[in-house]
Amino acid sequence: MTAHPAGFESTSDMFETERACVVRLVGEVDIDVAPRLGLTMEAARSSGKQLVLDVAGLQFLDLVPLHELLEPPPGGGQIWVAGALAVEPRRLIALTGNHRAFRYFPDLPSALAALG
Repeated sequence: MTAHPAGFESTSDMFETERACVVRLVGEVDIDVAPRLGLTMEAARSSGKQLVLDVAGLQFLDLVPLHELLEPPPGGGQIWVAGALAVEPRRLIALTGNHRAFRYFPDLPSALAALG
């Protein structure tokens, strides 16, 4: 199990708006978080709404959870990323060649506004 500094949480949660299903990633999303993230992503994909990843609080992303994030929704479509990616997650996405898998927005309000 990964040791996190005191008071540092590693979470993923989901909420829905009228047109989007938002998965919020916070802290260090590593292999220990991957099973829970997989269930969250499965629920988000099955919503039939635009899938938006809120990464404003994401500090670290491991390879196994990245694979959970890359699976497209049923019927295709691009996953949207809202918020500035921290250095480590941005580096992992670039090194794995997955930077084109997402549509990027500066923040969550911008992503939600793009839905009209």
